[in-house]
Amino acid sequence: MPREWIVDPIERDINTGIVTTEIELLVGREFLELQFTPSSYKLQEKAKIGKQGKYFEVEIEGTDNIITPEKLITLETFKNHEMVAIVQDRNKKLKIFGDKDNGLVFTFSNQESSDAGGNQIVDVSLSMLAELAAPFYEIP
Repeated sequence: MPREWIVDPIERDINTGIVTTEIELLVGREFLELQFTPSSYKLQEKAKIGKQGKYFEVEIEGTDNIITPEKLITLETFKNHEMVAIVQDRNKKLKIFGDKDNGLVFTFSNQESSDAGGNQIVDVSLSMLAELAAPFYEIP
């Protein structure tokens, strides 16, 4: 989702660093769910040190082969926005990447598959540099 769709800043619990309150979006906006094929899914969050100090380099990549024309149009509009993503890690825990102030750079490419149905396939890439590691997202 574009970061400007978020109503209130995302707040981490002061003791655990976990986000435990649901993210509220502007009226009429909703999350877009992408389902990456397991073999294409890549999530990397690397701690780095540079001239500016400590930071995290984030890369999220994957291929979604369940693309409707509506989803493709939505993805096209997202190219012009910095994004916030709720991502499931390999341990099946949710993490939030990006926030109201700093979002992921979003790119995608689409192609028609070579199978008999000629389905659309979309390769998605999201990346950012962040001051803090992405928090876990645990909604009761």
